[in-house]
Amino acid sequence: MAFGRLLGMPIRTLMDIERAIRSSWGADTCAPEDVPDWHPSNPARGQCGTTALVLNDLLGGDLVRGEVHRDRRWVDFHWWNRFAKSLEVDLTREQFAPDEIVGPGEPVSRPTGRTRLDTEYETLSKTGADAPRALGRATTCVYGVCMVRMNVWVPDELAERAREAQLNLSALTQAAIAAELARTATDAWLATLPAPRGLTHEAAVTALDDAREEFGA
Repeated sequence: MAFGRLLGMPIRTLMDIERAIRSSWGADTCAPEDVPDWHPSNPARGQCGTTALVLNDLLGGDLVRGEVHRDRRWVDFHWWNRFAKSLEVDLTREQFAPDEIVGPGEPVSRPTGRTRLDTEYETLSKTGADAPRALGRATTCVYGVCMVRMNVWVPDELAERAREAQLNLSALTQAAIAAELARTATDAWLATLPAPRGLTHEAAVTALDDAREEFGA
Protein backbone atom coordinates (compact mmCIF):
# COMPACT_ATOMS: atom_id res chain seq x y z
CA MET A 1 0.00 0.00 0.00
CA ALA A 2 1.37 3.40 -0.95
CA PHE A 3 3.20 5.12 1.91
CA GLY A 4 2.53 2.19 4.25
CA ARG A 5 0.08 2.82 7.07
CA LEU A 6 0.31 5.99 9.13
CA LEU A 7 -2.17 7.05 11.78
CA GLY A 8 -3.67 3.57 11.47
CA MET A 9 -5.11 4.22 8.01
CA PRO A 10 -3.98 3.35 4.47
CA ILE A 11 -2.40 6.33 2.71
CA ARG A 12 -2.73 6.51 -1.07
CA THR A 13 -0.99 8.64 -3.62
CA LEU A 14 -2.48 11.11 -6.06
CA MET A 15 -1.72 8.56 -8.75
CA ASP A 16 -3.90 5.96 -6.99
CA ILE A 17 -6.75 8.44 -6.62
CA GLU A 18 -6.37 9.63 -10.22
CA ARG A 19 -6.61 6.07 -11.55
CA ALA A 20 -9.74 5.41 -9.48
CA ILE A 21 -11.44 8.62 -10.61
CA ARG A 22 -10.57 8.19 -14.28
CA SER A 23 -11.80 4.59 -14.30
CA SER A 24 -15.16 5.76 -12.90
CA TRP A 25 -15.92 8.48 -15.46
CA GLY A 26 -19.01 7.84 -17.50
CA ALA A 27 -22.16 9.45 -18.82
CA ASP A 28 -23.62 9.13 -15.31
CA THR A 29 -20.88 11.35 -13.84
CA CYS A 30 -20.89 13.87 -16.71
CA ALA A 31 -22.42 17.35 -16.53
CA PRO A 32 -25.92 17.05 -18.05
CA GLU A 33 -25.26 19.60 -20.80
CA ASP A 34 -22.18 17.64 -21.93
CA VAL A 35 -23.78 14.18 -22.02
CA PRO A 36 -24.53 14.41 -25.78
CA ASP A 37 -20.80 14.97 -26.38
CA TRP A 38 -19.56 12.35 -23.92
CA HIS A 39 -17.94 9.26 -25.43
CA PRO A 40 -15.52 6.60 -24.11
CA SER A 41 -12.95 7.96 -26.56
CA ASN A 42 -13.04 11.27 -24.63
CA PRO A 43 -14.00 10.13 -21.10
CA ALA A 44 -12.93 13.44 -19.46
CA ARG A 45 -15.67 15.35 -21.31
CA GLY A 46 -17.97 17.10 -18.87
CA GLN A 47 -16.24 15.61 -15.82
CA CYS A 48 -14.41 18.70 -14.52
CA GLY A 49 -16.93 19.88 -11.94
CA THR A 50 -17.54 16.53 -10.27
CA THR A 51 -13.86 15.55 -10.45
CA ALA A 52 -12.67 18.81 -8.89
CA LEU A 53 -15.16 18.42 -6.03
CA VAL A 54 -14.17 14.81 -5.31
CA LEU A 55 -10.47 15.67 -5.36
CA ASN A 56 -11.21 18.60 -3.03
CA ASP A 57 -12.99 16.18 -0.69
CA LEU A 58 -9.95 13.91 -0.57
CA LEU A 59 -7.04 16.36 -0.63
CA GLY A 60 -8.39 19.76 0.36
CA GLY A 61 -6.78 22.75 -1.37
CA ASP A 62 -8.66 25.28 -3.48
CA LEU A 63 -11.22 24.93 -6.25
CA VAL A 64 -10.27 26.89 -9.36
CA ARG A 65 -12.57 27.98 -12.20
CA GLY A 66 -11.69 29.40 -15.60
CA GLU A 67 -13.71 30.45 -18.62
CA VAL A 68 -13.76 28.34 -21.78
CA HIS A 69 -13.93 30.19 -25.10
CA ARG A 70 -14.52 28.98 -28.63
CA ASP A 71 -14.05 31.40 -31.52
CA ARG A 72 -13.52 34.12 -28.89
CA ARG A 73 -16.96 33.50 -27.40
CA TRP A 74 -17.59 32.21 -23.88
CA VAL A 75 -19.11 28.73 -23.94
CA ASP A 76 -18.63 27.29 -20.44
CA PHE A 77 -16.63 27.18 -17.20
CA HIS A 78 -13.85 24.71 -16.47
CA TRP A 79 -13.01 23.56 -12.92
CA TRP A 80 -9.78 22.16 -11.48
CA ASN A 81 -7.75 22.07 -8.22
CA ARG A 82 -4.92 24.07 -6.69
CA PHE A 83 -2.65 23.09 -3.81
CA ALA A 84 0.06 24.96 -1.91
CA LYS A 85 -0.88 28.22 -3.68
CA SER A 86 0.88 27.39 -6.95
CA LEU A 87 0.52 23.65 -7.65
CA GLU A 88 -2.41 22.99 -9.96
CA VAL A 89 -3.86 19.57 -10.74
CA ASP A 90 -6.27 19.36 -13.66
CA LEU A 91 -7.35 15.80 -14.37
CA THR A 92 -9.81 16.73 -17.14
CA ARG A 93 -7.94 19.29 -19.26
CA GLU A 94 -7.57 16.80 -22.11
CA GLN A 95 -11.32 16.93 -22.78
CA PHE A 96 -11.05 20.10 -24.84
CA ALA A 97 -10.73 20.37 -28.61
CA PRO A 98 -7.97 22.59 -30.07
CA ASP A 99 -10.44 25.42 -30.67
CA GLU A 100 -11.64 25.39 -27.04
CA ILE A 101 -9.40 27.72 -25.04
CA VAL A 102 -9.33 27.66 -21.24
CA GLY A 103 -8.56 31.01 -19.69
CA PRO A 104 -6.74 31.77 -16.43
CA GLY A 105 -8.29 30.28 -13.31
CA GLU A 106 -9.45 32.03 -10.18
CA PRO A 107 -10.08 30.43 -6.77
CA VAL A 108 -13.78 30.00 -6.03
CA SER A 109 -15.72 28.95 -2.98
CA ARG A 110 -17.08 25.44 -2.86
CA PRO A 111 -20.78 25.42 -3.80
CA THR A 112 -23.16 25.03 -0.87
CA GLY A 113 -26.66 23.65 -0.81
CA ARG A 114 -28.15 21.71 -3.69
CA THR A 115 -26.56 22.03 -7.15
CA ARG A 116 -27.40 20.73 -10.60
CA LEU A 117 -24.54 18.21 -10.36
CA ASP A 118 -25.53 16.59 -7.06
CA THR A 119 -26.45 13.24 -8.60
CA GLU A 120 -23.33 13.05 -10.76
CA TYR A 121 -21.13 14.14 -7.84
CA GLU A 122 -22.58 11.50 -5.52
CA THR A 123 -21.97 8.83 -8.16
CA LEU A 124 -18.34 9.81 -8.67
CA SER A 125 -17.67 10.41 -4.98
CA LYS A 126 -18.28 6.71 -4.30
CA THR A 127 -15.01 6.17 -6.16
CA GLY A 128 -13.11 7.58 -3.23
CA ALA A 129 -15.06 5.81 -0.52
CA ASP A 130 -12.15 3.51 0.26
CA ALA A 131 -9.59 6.33 0.17
CA PRO A 132 -8.94 8.01 3.53
CA ARG A 133 -10.98 11.19 3.83
CA ALA A 134 -8.31 12.51 6.16
CA LEU A 135 -5.58 12.31 3.49
CA GLY A 136 -5.49 16.06 2.98
CA ARG A 137 -5.26 16.63 6.72
CA ALA A 138 -2.73 13.89 7.49
CA THR A 139 0.32 16.13 7.64
CA THR A 140 2.33 13.25 9.05
CA CYS A 141 2.32 11.33 5.77
CA VAL A 142 5.14 11.72 3.29
CA TYR A 143 2.75 12.81 0.56
CA GLY A 144 1.34 15.59 2.71
CA VAL A 145 4.78 17.01 3.38
CA CYS A 146 5.63 16.83 -0.32
CA MET A 147 2.49 18.78 -1.21
CA VAL A 148 3.21 21.46 1.39
CA ARG A 149 6.76 21.87 0.07
CA MET A 150 5.83 21.63 -3.60
CA ASN A 151 5.95 25.38 -4.18
CA VAL A 152 9.75 25.00 -3.94
CA TRP A 153 9.69 22.71 -6.95
CA VAL A 154 6.73 24.14 -8.84
CA PRO A 155 7.03 27.90 -8.31
CA ASP A 156 4.43 30.25 -9.71
CA GLU A 157 6.35 31.05 -12.90
CA LEU A 158 6.91 27.35 -13.68
CA ALA A 159 3.27 26.51 -13.00
CA GLU A 160 2.21 29.36 -15.29
CA ARG A 161 4.47 28.15 -18.11
CA ALA A 162 3.14 24.63 -17.64
CA ARG A 163 -0.44 25.85 -17.87
CA GLU A 164 0.32 27.86 -20.99
CA ALA A 165 1.91 24.80 -22.58
CA GLN A 166 -1.10 22.72 -21.48
CA LEU A 167 1.16 20.24 -19.72
CA ASN A 168 -0.28 17.45 -17.61
CA LEU A 169 0.29 18.91 -14.16
CA SER A 170 -0.66 15.72 -12.37
CA ALA A 171 2.30 14.04 -14.11
CA LEU A 172 4.43 17.05 -13.22
CA THR A 173 3.33 16.63 -9.61
CA GLN A 174 4.52 13.03 -9.55
CA ALA A 175 7.89 14.04 -11.00
CA ALA A 176 8.22 16.83 -8.46
CA ILE A 177 7.43 14.49 -5.57
CA ALA A 178 10.00 12.00 -6.86
CA ALA A 179 12.61 14.77 -6.97
CA GLU A 180 11.74 15.84 -3.43
CA LEU A 181 11.98 12.28 -2.14
CA ALA A 182 15.27 11.68 -3.93
CA ARG A 183 16.99 14.83 -2.70
CA THR A 184 16.07 14.59 0.99
CA ALA A 185 17.88 12.23 3.32
CA THR A 186 15.88 9.98 5.62
CA ASP A 187 16.95 11.78 8.80
CA ALA A 188 15.92 15.13 7.31
CA TRP A 189 12.52 13.74 6.34
CA LEU A 190 11.92 12.30 9.80
CA ALA A 191 12.84 15.66 11.31
CA THR A 192 10.24 17.29 9.03
CA LEU A 193 7.48 14.79 9.77
CA PRO A 194 5.76 15.54 13.09
CA ALA A 195 5.53 12.00 14.42
CA PRO A 196 2.05 11.17 15.71
CA ARG A 197 1.60 9.45 19.02
CA GLY A 198 2.32 5.75 18.67
CA LEU A 199 4.31 6.01 15.40
CA THR A 200 7.66 4.30 15.78
CA HIS A 201 10.87 5.31 14.06
CA GLU A 202 10.82 2.01 12.16
CA ALA A 203 7.29 2.61 10.89
CA ALA A 204 8.21 6.08 9.65
CA VAL A 205 11.29 4.76 7.84
CA THR A 206 9.20 2.00 6.25
CA ALA A 207 6.61 4.50 4.99
CA LEU A 208 9.34 6.70 3.53
CA ASP A 209 11.04 3.74 1.85
CA ASP A 210 7.69 2.64 0.36
CA ALA A 211 7.14 6.13 -1.06
CA ARG A 212 10.60 6.27 -2.60
CA GLU A 213 10.14 2.85 -4.17
CA GLU A 214 6.75 3.80 -5.61
CA PHE A 215 8.05 7.00 -7.17
CA GLY A 216 11.35 5.49 -8.29
CA ALA A 217 13.23 8.03 -6.20
